[in-house]
Amino acid sequence: MSIQPPHDPANTPRPASLDGPIHGHDHGPPPPNPDGNVDASPDSAIPLWKAPFAMLFTPGRFFRSFAPRCPLAFVFLLAYMGGLMKYDGRMQMRYDPTHPTFGQFFDSWGLYWGVGAAIALLSAAIVVAVGGWFYRVRIRWCGVPNADVRLSNTIYITADTFTYFSGFLALSVASIRYDNPAEYFYTTDMDWLALLPLVFLLWSPVMSYRALREVFGINQGSGLVWFLILPVLMRLVALVLIAIGMLLIGFSRFAEPPDTDQPAVFANGSITFEYPGNWDLEVQDEQTLVVSPPQDAMVKLLLYQSDEAPLDEIEYTVIGLEAVGFELNEHGSFSSYAGKDGEGLVYRDTQYSLLVDYELRVFVAPLPDQWMLEAQHLYVTDDANTLDPGFDLIERTLRVTPSGP
Repeated sequence: MSIQPPHDPANTPRPASLDGPIHGHDHGPPPPNPDGNVDASPDSAIPLWKAPFAMLFTPGRFFRSFAPRCPLAFVFLLAYMGGLMKYDGRMQMRYDPTHPTFGQFFDSWGLYWGVGAAIALLSAAIVVAVGGWFYRVRIRWCGVPNADVRLSNTIYITADTFTYFSGFLALSVASIRYDNPAEYFYTTDMDWLALLPLVFLLWSPVMSYRALREVFGINQGSGLVWFLILPVLMRLVALVLIAIGMLLIGFSRFAEPPDTDQPAVFANGSITFEYPGNWDLEVQDEQTLVVSPPQDAMVKLLLYQSDEAPLDEIEYTVIGLEAVGFELNEHGSFSSYAGKDGEGLVYRDTQYSLLVDYELRVFVAPLPDQWMLEAQHLYVTDDANTLDPGFDLIERTLRVTPSGP
């Protein structure tokens, strides 16, 4: 299958300067085309399997062949995917799980995608109408006063094909990998797939400029300014501002101290303790609790029956964490927690994340009737001083009364 441009045999053959690059004779771009129309030659067809490579590395040839017959539905689909990516970017900047309006969007991928799907429709319409109009204005400033609307919109939108597809792929993979958007935004893992759209974001102006030179014959000097230099600079500035904003948001969240003045209280028949009012509590079952600070950390409390030795139980916990990517090295020990005597070990990990080091503190205390109390503190090493008051509050107020068969 090939991408074959329309051809009317009655038309006058195109100038050699347009056919040249297809046959390996580069006579330079065509002169300005004041009518904004393209008469693509039949021998400029590109095999479908070569199309992505042609779009990336020879966009002039690609768009001369593809643009005249590109389906409008494909153009709008790309604009729609671009709207989804813009929505995702804004939501990451607004990330605040406690926000009365936006907070609920981060609890469910279904709600997150559903809202994004609706917003993307409006965004796509604005991009095609307003963005496409300004694209033609810039083409006019570059010597082509009557650029064809369909052709210009096709080049404008499809020049970002790889940016939109790679961004959509990264978000789709995140939806499978993480339980909800909050977990995705919260992770400190390096998401290499999410870096792909940034690379293509800076390359798409090159594709756009070369396509316009080939298809419309825009002026080289003004075209470089309006379609290459300024777009690349604006995107670089936008990326820097976004990075600064995300760092500021991250620092403010990670620096948030535990609220020990207004603690929350958990109590059931087996476990009672206080924890900072701005930390979250997840009750996995009656005897397994996870307390999560705003930082990348957790306190996990477990109450269970076992005839194993405390050090063996600690080893099982370490094996479980190493199975998900941690490389834990023993770093110290302690012998009491919450007024209970037992076995406690401290571990360090420097491999799980490229950005931070983790510390794990695991304590297991034997209780009557073969009950065990296990406490796990997992946190980024650099956050220890910030988190310690909250950890101390939990340990100081923890009371256990095992019950069950």
